[in-house]
Amino acid sequence: MTSFIKLKGLGVMLSMIIILGVGSGNVQAEGDLHKVMGYSEDVTDFTVSNVVETFDASTIDIAFDAGLVAEIPVEIVVENEGGSSFGTYRLKMSEDGLYGYNPEEQLKVSGEVSAMVPMQGAKKNIFGKYDPDLLEEATIDIEDLENFQYQELEYLPGAKTVIDEPGEYYVMFRIKGTMGATEAFLKVIESEEAPDALDEMFEAPEMVEAIPSNTRILLDGEEISFDAYNIEGNNFFKLRDLAYALNQSQKEFDVNWIEEDRTIEILGGRPYTLVGGEMESRDSVDSLGLINNDPVIFNSEEIDLLAYNIGGNNYFKLRDIAGLIDFGVTWDAESRTIEIKTENSYVEEIPQKQIF
Repeated sequence: MTSFIKLKGLGVMLSMIIILGVGSGNVQAEGDLHKVMGYSEDVTDFTVSNVVETFDASTIDIAFDAGLVAEIPVEIVVENEGGSSFGTYRLKMSEDGLYGYNPEEQLKVSGEVSAMVPMQGAKKNIFGKYDPDLLEEATIDIEDLENFQYQELEYLPGAKTVIDEPGEYYVMFRIKGTMGATEAFLKVIESEEAPDALDEMFEAPEMVEAIPSNTRILLDGEEISFDAYNIEGNNFFKLRDLAYALNQSQKEFDVNWIEEDRTIEILGGRPYTLVGGEMESRDSVDSLGLINNDPVIFNSEEIDLLAYNIGGNNYFKLRDIAGLIDFGVTWDAESRTIEIKTENSYVEEIPQKQIF
């Protein structure tokens, strides 16, 4: 099962941090071997090959010791001794922009480990383990580990993982009996992507100012509090919040996130499927919105729908969703009230002439 990591809205902030942090590392040439240190500034825990860019990933989350961009093939090799854990995991992104990984889908590690194995004839105690005096140290090829009953495994220097597919990865090395771990965020790219496509990757995205909306919102006459933002004079709402609020009405719709191709699917005329977190209130503050480029599908047809990612969540223009689902929206400037009526159809807003 994929465990999603909530690291300050990592999915959105990653693109921003890479842009702001490129060049903060010490890579001197394309294809450098980068040394990642976490437990000590003098001792390398593991190395990463073919690194072409670095960035300060601690600004995403203090746990990260390195942020790296590397060309395939990439080798991640253990250098330090005493590593009780060493793993590389392919990251996936959730609908709300959070990265996560499946702990059971660790990439293959080759090399050797040191482990305590039972002597011939040894039996487990009542706690299901072997007494220490019945164990002896052995060096085992990692591929043969399944043939041994072992305790106190330690990855030996030289153990490595090879990555030959582009994507984003999480790398972790932990020393036995210590707190924390040495962790790195790794973006792997095709060799032909650099340097031209790499420059495009670091091109600053268009950001817009997002101001928490202070309008009153009525849904079929009932006042409801939405987590909404005003962007350039328009109100933007979370898609799932709108689906939740309209559920079991004439204008209900469902929302689906297709992780494989990062697509948002909107299904009109269907009950909404709860995923948790809908209508959660928070202390909204002025923020920046990053335009969302994920495809949007409405009833099996791809559509062009403006959305912004703010703090890891996608916000859609209220009138765009009203036009798509066909519910009524009116605006009372005097009382600063938006009224949503599910019994009405959507009517395009007609700009009023200013009267002098």
